[in-house]
Amino acid sequence: MGEKYVKKIVNLTIISENWQSSSATGGGNVSYTVQGEIKNSGLSEVKNALLIASIVNKKSNKTFQLVSKKFTIFKAADYSILPPLKSGDILPFEITINFPSSKFLLLGKWGLRSLEDKLLKGKCKQKLYLLYDTKVLDESTQEWFMDELLESLKLIRPQWSPMHNKNKELIAFKCSGKIKNIGNKTIKKFNVQGVLEDEYGETLKLNHDEKEYTIQGNQEFEEILPNTRLSFEFTCRLPSQEILSFNKLSSSEIEKRVEIHKIKTRLAIAYLDYKQQKLTYMDVDESPTIIEEDEGNKKIEIIEEDWALDEKNDEYTISGKIKNTGSRDVEYIYIIASIIDKESEKPIAWESATDTLKTLVIEKISYLKINDDWPYDIKLKLPHGKILGRAKWNSKNIQGGVSDGSLIRKVELYYTREDVYEEGMKRLRFGNSYFLLKNFRGCLREYTEGIKLIPDEKRFYLNIALCYYKEGAIQRAIEYTKKALNIDDQYEKAYYLLGLLYHTMKKYSDALPWYRKAYDIDKSNPKIIYNMGCAEFGDNKINEGIQWLDKACNFDKSQVITQMIKDPELNPVRKNAKFAEFLKDLRKREIVKSK
Repeated sequence: MGEKYVKKIVNLTIISENWQSSSATGGGNVSYTVQGEIKNSGLSEVKNALLIASIVNKKSNKTFQLVSKKFTIFKAADYSILPPLKSGDILPFEITINFPSSKFLLLGKWGLRSLEDKLLKGKCKQKLYLLYDTKVLDESTQEWFMDELLESLKLIRPQWSPMHNKNKELIAFKCSGKIKNIGNKTIKKFNVQGVLEDEYGETLKLNHDEKEYTIQGNQEFEEILPNTRLSFEFTCRLPSQEILSFNKLSSSEIEKRVEIHKIKTRLAIAYLDYKQQKLTYMDVDESPTIIEEDEGNKKIEIIEEDWALDEKNDEYTISGKIKNTGSRDVEYIYIIASIIDKESEKPIAWESATDTLKTLVIEKISYLKINDDWPYDIKLKLPHGKILGRAKWNSKNIQGGVSDGSLIRKVELYYTREDVYEEGMKRLRFGNSYFLLKNFRGCLREYTEGIKLIPDEKRFYLNIALCYYKEGAIQRAIEYTKKALNIDDQYEKAYYLLGLLYHTMKKYSDALPWYRKAYDIDKSNPKIIYNMGCAEFGDNKINEGIQWLDKACNFDKSQVITQMIKDPELNPVRKNAKFAEFLKDLRKREIVKSK
């Protein structure tokens, strides 16, 4: 039987590339620019592809690195997120890797000379990586790269100044300051935004005639180069007096509330089209919508399946066809390919230096009509390089496991509501297991896979937030906790976690409203009540804090009192006379036993 050629569904190819180097005179600056073209030679449109240009060590394949005088590491790499490419499209590209000036480097010019010397001798090479697998790079990944760039922009001495008219009435707030790019990449098309927030950290919104108004302003920038500063100045104008009066406010009342921090000013940096892009992603509907069963039946079958090992790249290519043999069209079919341990019936997993991985990939097909077939082509990466942990898997012993039957290669289909939900719950259970082992990278991987299957499951978002909290990424944790609340606005655990996150940052006045919302849902949870008391102490409200701790004792006396004795957060109030009297009163009630 002759070999059958099936054109790949998703396939990008670099059809040309040209590298050039430049060295600026006097400043010791070095840059490398690569230009070329990419072609979509597959059958499907490709979105959010990522092109990475890098200078790597030829032997180890690791990116060349330099150390700055501030002991931060600079990597000789940069990337570009590509626009959508339809089948047959050709796209020109250009990426420049800008090295820091020698005066910022710990090794000075020797570091740059070392790089050029290694390139001349062939010890380093220039390399392009093209990532476009939708399982690896989706809209959330693109958003992460955008956020990473914005983190390089720092606001310097921002000032808010009230602006009045001739009658001394407030008409606007002027905001001015500087912004600095402390990174090594040029950042294009962004703006500085200013807005007024309420005491709960939400944007202040005014309503009138079924319309919504916010007090905000911004200044747009085309680009900012590395290690440079730009000045900004813009105004946040107040709406008309009619709108203010409708919301029982006046310009003088707003000015007063800003002074006492009941209304707060906030600055943010965002891309010009950031909100528009996020809305576009929502419209694309990359997450599954599972349709209720009606007349007819759904039936998808695997009619071809072939596993081929690419030893050079340490990966399997699983190709074949699926066919709709039922009597209904089917939306959102999931193909899951994995290598499973026969004994545990779980995909094998391992740890690298940077991540926790496993032999499982999820491929989505959006739509398949009755009697239609669809070719699939999935890449399943095998472990390579230095592997950590107990399971020291590599491409060789995985093959051995497949040969002796201890490992099973498996392709599964999920396309009914029940099957998709059950597979998603597996991801939740696996993630929870990793959490107990404090392997938070493994958790994130499992929960992210679960969201692809069940995008409206609030526990995935809350658990991801917990992982980020454990790793100290508080802002990320806040972001995902709020996503959980978007699904269920009565999610008590999410309100409690938001309070805890702000509490961790010592933003006690911000933490209290979230604790209060959690308490309104569950008035018998001693943890919520205890933390509300501690937050009140942090906000210098001794009487309120004592009342909450006293109330917590009514639900779990021994646990709360043990916590009070050991809690270092209470050290600042232990010498307070009212708090000392409170503890004394507890002893009198025989709640606290003498040592």
